Amino acid sequence: MYVPQQNVILIAKHAHQLAPARRATLAIGFYKILARLQYARQIASKILDEDPFLEKAENTILAQHIQNQKKEVVDWGTIS
Repeated sequence: MYVPQQNVILIAKHAHQLAPARRATLAIGFYKILARLQYARQIASKILDEDPFLEKAENTILAQHIQNQKKEVVDWGTIS
């Protein structure tokens, strides 16, 4: 599940106004997202440990995706 950054910030700012049950549900949701991110990081680290330059055939699609991401312009000033 993708949650836009603006929504996360909005929820965090107003969480104290939510009912306790809703806050618990949100906390569980954030925990699940965090767990998925940690798992993805572990997998990415394993891939890069085994193939630092993504030269293996099984990593071709990943390497292409990373190259495409580099072409996109990110306005880091809007990320806070």
